[in-house]
Amino acid sequence: MGETFISHLRSALIRGSFTISDHTMLPVGQDMCLELLKAIEESEIYVLVFSPDYASSTRCLDELVDIMVSFHKFDERKVLPVFYKVEPSDVRSQKGPFMEPFQAHHTNNNLDPERVHKWRQALKDAGQLSGLPLHNGDEAKFILQIVEELEKMQRPQELHVTEHPVGIGSRAEELISTLRLNQKDRVLVVAVFGISGIGKTTIVKEAFNRIAPSFDLSCFLADIRYICQVPNWKVELPKALISCLTGENKFSIMSNHNEGITKIRRLVSRLKVLLVLDDDNFQQLESLGIFPKWFYEGSRVIVTTRDKRALGNIPYASYHTKLLNRRESLNLFTRLMFVKDDPVNTKFIEEIVGRAGGLPLGTMANYTGDIKRNPTR
Repeated sequence: MGETFISHLRSALIRGSFTISDHTMLPVGQDMCLELLKAIEESEIYVLVFSPDYASSTRCLDELVDIMVSFHKFDERKVLPVFYKVEPSDVRSQKGPFMEPFQAHHTNNNLDPERVHKWRQALKDAGQLSGLPLHNGDEAKFILQIVEELEKMQRPQELHVTEHPVGIGSRAEELISTLRLNQKDRVLVVAVFGISGIGKTTIVKEAFNRIAPSFDLSCFLADIRYICQVPNWKVELPKALISCLTGENKFSIMSNHNEGITKIRRLVSRLKVLLVLDDDNFQQLESLGIFPKWFYEGSRVIVTTRDKRALGNIPYASYHTKLLNRRESLNLFTRLMFVKDDPVNTKFIEEIVGRAGGLPLGTMANYTGDIKRNPTR
């Protein structure tokens, strides 16, 4: 493989503020194996550049084994295979330019057969991952494409949940359990049901923050009902989703919503996606063309809605948001009091909690209304 390509890729990553570790950059005098293993375990994203001469390097193959072990060990790790003038099938099956080096490895009496077997398994696993191929073309543009993909894979910014997260943590864990993240070979849609003010969006935000790093791409499309108030919402809604998925704000003019659906389908079909559609209904889902069969395996779609008919014929699992219990309602109201040691009227608190009926939004609304009417409490 041309050293020029690797050099240009490394420079582009440095310009993009990525921190890079590889076996060619270790200080002289340090234990290469230990330092490289430490760098692999501390990294969040692995870029694997497979080239025609890759299998000839026992160092690269050993490094690949360590990377794939770390990738499978830690859920939040991500791998981007780059197939530089080789076919993914050649990597998976050790054919083409990979065949001759492995024939030599098998006949080399100085190599442990188990070590060679680990190389083959690591190549098989890595070759099955979605990556970026380059056979012929502009290498500079290809490098920019790699950088763009890595920017998407970086740990997403956390969403703001709430100032008073009473009861949110346990409900988020219940939702995460419903998502069945251990079933990595399937796509699952989960509908989060609940009346207005019960905290559906807050719970989903907390769950989103906890699990988003384990996905290749994550998107939380909020307040869909407001987007759909514009006359041309069937075009604007796909635009908003594409913007959320890509991080881009500008698009070419779309003459109809089918163009947007085509791009959405292309985006979600090649990466493991976590997608949240907040306050959605069936007509809006239909306009986005959300069908589980389009998504890459391991993807999860969460839809918050008040309407049990929202998902139409789309297969889904249900999460029903629970009301706050009396203890949680009292806890939330107490937090809203702000001043911890203030004397409070127990009867007053019980009245507010009773009025709220277990709704977080109701507790806050009743608290605000009564404070306005009773400013001195």
